Amino acid sequence: MRKPLMFAIILLAIVPVNAVMINEPSFKFKANFWLKDLKISENGTFAVCCDMNNLYVFNSSEILWKKDIKAVCADIHGKYIVAGDNKGNVYLYDNGKLVWKRNIGSAVSSVAVSSNGNVVACGDEKIEYFDENGNRLWEYKADSYVAKVAVCDNGNTVVAEDMLGNLYFFVKCSKDAYSFCQKDWVWIYKNGWYIGRFTRLNLAYPFIIRISSDGNYIVVNGGELRTIYVFNRFGYLLMKKVIEGIPISVATTSNMDTIAVGCDNGKVYVFDRKGDTLWRVDLMSSPALVDISPNGKFVVASSGKKMFLFDRNGNLLWVYDNFDDKIDFVAVSDNGRVVAGSLSGFVYFFRSTVKPSADFDFSPKNPKVNEKVTFKAKGSASQYVWNFGDGKVVKTNKATITHAYSKPGTYTVTLTVRSEDGLTNSTSKVIVVKAIDKPMKSNPVPIRTQKPTPTPTPKKGWLPISLPKIPGFESLIGIIAMTIAGYIVGRKR
Repeated sequence: MRKPLMFAIILLAIVPVNAVMINEPSFKFKANFWLKDLKISENGTFAVCCDMNNLYVFNSSEILWKKDIKAVCADIHGKYIVAGDNKGNVYLYDNGKLVWKRNIGSAVSSVAVSSNGNVVACGDEKIEYFDENGNRLWEYKADSYVAKVAVCDNGNTVVAEDMLGNLYFFVKCSKDAYSFCQKDWVWIYKNGWYIGRFTRLNLAYPFIIRISSDGNYIVVNGGELRTIYVFNRFGYLLMKKVIEGIPISVATTSNMDTIAVGCDNGKVYVFDRKGDTLWRVDLMSSPALVDISPNGKFVVASSGKKMFLFDRNGNLLWVYDNFDDKIDFVAVSDNGRVVAGSLSGFVYFFRSTVKPSADFDFSPKNPKVNEKVTFKAKGSASQYVWNFGDGKVVKTNKATITHAYSKPGTYTVTLTVRSEDGLTNSTSKVIVVKAIDKPMKSNPVPIRTQKPTPTPTPKKGWLPISLPKIPGFESLIGIIAMTIAGYIVGRKR
């Protein structure tokens, strides 16, 4: 039995496990000695690493391109890749094409890029900010050597940390938004929160800054050695969490509702922004490195030559322990793809083992014959196969499609999705198509006008009356009339 299975038995007592499998890397290569940085794109399409001689961009099966630059740090966001070298050069690439190159005057220690191509870089005591065209918008001189920088998605919030543990918050604002905005300067400096480090000169205790996509939350390690801090964008402390072990690896979701921490003692903690622990695991060896996907669905943890992938609830999905050397870098994407690397130059790419979501919706809910129905898949996939149940099947790479039924009836629509890693999933829903309402045929009925009955002209001195039709009534009237007539005649005599 392989060692990961034995190790998984230990994990069973710590975290709930639905299924345990051994994953294998789909692509592996050897960079030059001293791998310096390793990142994966949010959607897992490709990854980037640097080794002081080259900048590599690769996917699950091959190296896509590489640049002969002595890069010591790199970052990736959307289509943009930024790298910095030990000669002070900062490079911005768009799909492998160099957009611009700038020099900040000293070896670059950290770089970060936003989704719109804005770049922040630091070196020595300097922090510099560039737009997507390479224009230097501002620079700032810190109190000490700047070790780390981070930028939010839209580039409006920047955070930096120097070797003394000082945090520097830069927030973009309009001229009339805040009274403390400096005139003619679109960025303002917020007084940094001091994080005194007992080991601030020891690079084995890395400087970590994580910023939410909207720039409203910032997470750092430091200060007291077993402490994680959460700040808002203006430097106010929101949460302080003390854990068992020194945090040497910290990762967050894009909205920072979940935070994962790996410690020097091999323990991994996952907690929310308020500091409430969601789950934890002891990897039984140290130190522990972690990363969490931006959507929070996956947490990857590594210790020594072992690596584990968990879902958001702490269930172990797969393990791997056949690395050539101790792992020093790990990263995971939204779809469960993982990259790992060692300082000695080994780089590994792991495809996802999780089936894509096959759920979909359609509108209108009660369509009629020949009416267009819009079907929309809820998850992302590389291929969508729609079987509309009327004999028509469509394969497409788009999540939305329209279809019309030519006959009324009940149809079963089946969607089959395929991920980039060849995993498939299917689901079906019933749709009822109604016939078109036919207008009612109405035959016009001629309107007949009834001729009015003429009213007889009454004779002078008489009124036209109608006697009631009562049996014997007419005889009674006759008797009365004869009696009256006899009375009149008698009087005349």
